[in-house]
Amino acid sequence: MGFGVQWTGAVAGFDMVHEMETTVAVEQGTGGASGAAERLRSVKGRPLRVYVMAGPGDVRGTFEYWAKGEDDPANVAIPYSHQVYDALRAISAEALVESSGRHEGETTHGTITVRARPRYRWGKGGAMYHLREVMYGLSLVWAAKRFRADVLVCMDDTFYAGLWLAKVLRMKVVVSLHNTFWARGTEPSAKRWRKLRWNGWAWRRVVDGTLGVSPEVVRQVERLAGGAERLKGPAVVQVPQYRRGVLRVEKPPAEGGPFTVMYAGRLESVKGVFLLLEAAVVLEREMPGRVRWVFCGGGNAIEAFKAAVREEGAKGYVEVLGQLEREQVVERVRGAHVLASPTTTGFAEGLAKVPIEAALSGRPSVVSSVVPAADLLGDAVVEVPADDAEALADAVRRLANDAAEYERHRAACAEVAEAFYDRRQSLATRLVEVLGGVFSKPSG
Repeated sequence: MGFGVQWTGAVAGFDMVHEMETTVAVEQGTGGASGAAERLRSVKGRPLRVYVMAGPGDVRGTFEYWAKGEDDPANVAIPYSHQVYDALRAISAEALVESSGRHEGETTHGTITVRARPRYRWGKGGAMYHLREVMYGLSLVWAAKRFRADVLVCMDDTFYAGLWLAKVLRMKVVVSLHNTFWARGTEPSAKRWRKLRWNGWAWRRVVDGTLGVSPEVVRQVERLAGGAERLKGPAVVQVPQYRRGVLRVEKPPAEGGPFTVMYAGRLESVKGVFLLLEAAVVLEREMPGRVRWVFCGGGNAIEAFKAAVREEGAKGYVEVLGQLEREQVVERVRGAHVLASPTTTGFAEGLAKVPIEAALSGRPSVVSSVVPAADLLGDAVVEVPADDAEALADAVRRLANDAAEYERHRAACAEVAEAFYDRRQSLATRLVEVLGGVFSKPSG
């Protein structure tokens, strides 16, 4: 999740007025995505037929904006589904894109059709849950078969071994992963590992290519398979992409006022908000009035969090703003010195866009060791051990008290920014390249 409508959209200097370019990297010659796209247009002697399960979200709404040559204004990052549409257009595919969300209706533009296909809701625990996930995977293969797809692209969470039927039907399988299998920096339990072994089998025998939303995702896939050399097909990292000018670097607040720490996202225990409150209490006792804390976003724990703030007597230095409109978020980001992503080991974070979007706005972040975005951000973040309120307090203390240290991390934001504008690393480009590689191999 990044800056946004509940904190999935908008930040400082947000401006959607620009010429929309494709997110597929255009290169000269026969190499890279351009060469792969050219080969894919004729690999079957007809347009490639692609079935995509795009996962939850307003996939159809984004498609309607895309078809008009516009970006979806609900997002700051270029949506992953938008990039899929760019990739499908680049290879002239005939495609059916389904969403596991609950929007109604069907939309077609050119050779791409988008519609909803809500996933099963029964079986919320135990054996029935696992049966449901197996059935869901098989249902995706059946949907792809009915469409007469050459390849199934799965962007939704499922029991990936359940996609084995695609191989029997001589269909290629590409998986785009947006979550880790276990929290970064931790080890799965023995019970969890036994369940994950089936997914390891899938990556050795079923999955022809993988796109991971972070380096941590790819590392975990390689480990599940028993090593990178045992993967059936390539596993590559795709980096979130942004339009230049949407996020603008602005100077931090002038000296003299409190050092402001901002949290943006869902207010849930697993996201570390109560740990951040503990850190706030520690620093207020140590240096009264020196640090101010702002929490933006909704969530199931918002009332419990507000109650905890009252119980700690922290209302004078902790603001809980709830869900904000975009213009309000813009103003709050401008007023912050640093953002915080203190996710706990209870949540298997796939990436976390907030520290990325903070860096693109010229603000460093304090992140827990669970947050995979740290691998992409270098010194634009201060990484601390997960589940450790004192470590969070120590990191904020150093940044608030040491202007040179703060400036070093702030300067690093500009150093890491270019990757998020580099279309060679986009999901669209990586998907075209992976598909090019998949269809250059013999069937099987």
